[in-house]
Amino acid sequence: MRGKLAWLAKGRERRVLELCDTHMKEVVKTVAAMDKTIKAFYDLKSPKEEYAEVFRSEREADKIKRRILEEL
Repeated sequence: MRGKLAWLAKGRERRVLELCDTHMKEVVKTVAAMDKTIKAFYDLKSPKEEYAEVFRSEREADKIKRRILEEL
């Protein structure tokens, strides 16, 4: 029976790996937005827009992480 269900596990594994890739890309976006936020603050500019992007991107990464955990 295990051999007959192996294809299901491979599809699930692929989905998890794709979600992990998406999550990593979103984390990189978050870090880049945080870099812009810090630079704006350093330049004595209001970093509101940059911070909003950090917040949005971090929330999206969290959603993806939850989907990964659900798949596992």
